[in-house]
Amino acid sequence: MTLNHPLRCAALGLVCALMGAQVRAVDFDGTFVGAVSLAELLPHSQNAPHPASYYEGAPVVGSFALHLPDPQPFEPPGANDAMYTDAAGSLSFSYTLQGVVYSFATEPGGIPLSLRSPSAGDPNQSLSVETTAGFFDLSGPAGSLFSGLDASTLHVDPTASYTGRNALSSVEASMTFYVAMTQIAFASPVPEPTSSALLVVGGALLAWTSRRRGPGPSVGVRV
Repeated sequence: MTLNHPLRCAALGLVCALMGAQVRAVDFDGTFVGAVSLAELLPHSQNAPHPASYYEGAPVVGSFALHLPDPQPFEPPGANDAMYTDAAGSLSFSYTLQGVVYSFATEPGGIPLSLRSPSAGDPNQSLSVETTAGFFDLSGPAGSLFSGLDASTLHVDPTASYTGRNALSSVEASMTFYVAMTQIAFASPVPEPTSSALLVVGGALLAWTSRRRGPGPSVGVRV
């Protein structure tokens, strides 16, 4: 018995497994332009360097990074929502406001992710991440961020127009800033099945094909 049959079965099994698997990692990285829609003094704060009015309406330029390695579903709160959580996830963003750079990064722990599909009152779909210290929302037209309220289908449509919001609390400023993001550019869209997975499939098929064909005919030298 040759090795062709088991090798073929292994290759086909690998292909089927990878074709059926979806990359679940969620990675949204990019930049934004916006403005402070609201500034609120932190509770029990004293001697804030500037009043809230100093920040409100001020332009903001910043960046964001959301990484969720494996979002897992839990019971959704409503018909138009789906909820996921990721214990190893992270969210960070930073921006320049009134000449000062402010930054935010989540502490280790579960990151809750919410997907909301279009409804009668809101024709857009949205993605939001909310933590105890800040939140980050993205909104775009139907089909621009996901399909079927499924985290494994998260993607970026580069032709779509997106808006968003974020909140950041700063001890230095003694303020919580709420920022409306009006121009959003993505640096790394959520991937489809990974290139490495496709390379594995290609390598397995190549090995199977080579094994099936066997060595090429030897060439004799006629004297």
